[in-house]
Amino acid sequence: MFDPINKVGAFTSFDGILKHVIVGDMIDSSYFNHVDTPGIEVVKQICYESKQDLDKLANIYVSHGVTVERPAIQSKKPSIELIAGTNVINPAPPKTPHDHVLCIDNIFVNTFSTIERFQDKKSIQHIVDRLSNNIKYLEVPTPTFWDYDYYDQLTNELWPGNNDILCDGPCFYPCGNTVFFTQQETNSERGVNFIKDIFQKLSFVQLNLPIKNHLDGQFRIIKPGHLISVHPKQVLVEQFPKFKSWDITQDNSYQTNKSLFLKNLNAIKDWIDTDINNQSCDLGFVHINSNLVIINNTNKNLCKALDRAKVDWIDAQLRHSIFWNSSVSCATAIIHREDECIDYFN
Repeated sequence: MFDPINKVGAFTSFDGILKHVIVGDMIDSSYFNHVDTPGIEVVKQICYESKQDLDKLANIYVSHGVTVERPAIQSKKPSIELIAGTNVINPAPPKTPHDHVLCIDNIFVNTFSTIERFQDKKSIQHIVDRLSNNIKYLEVPTPTFWDYDYYDQLTNELWPGNNDILCDGPCFYPCGNTVFFTQQETNSERGVNFIKDIFQKLSFVQLNLPIKNHLDGQFRIIKPGHLISVHPKQVLVEQFPKFKSWDITQDNSYQTNKSLFLKNLNAIKDWIDTDINNQSCDLGFVHINSNLVIINNTNKNLCKALDRAKVDWIDAQLRHSIFWNSSVSCATAIIHREDECIDYFN
């Protein structure tokens, strides 16, 4: 695909018509050709099936008229890469482009949050190169020196400090002229200010504990007036009172299922994301339009909430979302959605 990209941005995750996305990709089994670590066959199968699932997800979008881009795999085999004075062991494949892409109002921001993900920017350079001159493109700068000693001593509560400009795309949740955001455990204050300075026309609302980290795993708007969250309604209303009149479904079944999964897992624990507190991948669905979403897996509470909002769904059946702690929304960076910058709360 070599056509120029003439429009980017989405003011919501839930309204309008989805037009253009990046869907993540996964290393293939040849990556492990010279690896004989005990249990590696399990990981090879997981990676193979994860790539199948991401390819299937891309095809679902295409079948609904959405233009799909794919990132470029940077590491074809296990390696140790020196970047910003730090050795990165086996850089992560570009399976979750939403983590570093934020497009709003014809502005494309390539974010950065941790040195282990230094290849993310390069993985989509072939896409960035096609952006038309009318699109504003900005990058969060990769630090010239990653102070490992500084970051190594930070607790989860203090992470990521304020040493560098660090921020993740999913920590910013645009809802028309309002952008919800979190800071703890992902965004530095400098990173938050970097994003605020870019989108000065929008109103930013900070959400605090117990809401943290990526918002697509914390709560998700189904339709204006309908929302699903891992948190009780009271938590959301206390921080944003305008949610009081909304139909809010709480679902924390993902955390329960993942706890059981971890308890029974015996192979390759170093690879698995063990987070069971921060989010629910079952909430990471993506709207194709206001009446149709792609979901991670069939979740009873989610499907009931979608039914009440009269929204239909397609089950992408991501088989290893628990292993990677990633969802349809993680795997999908929204380049462009046809929607509006309006006030959804008044």
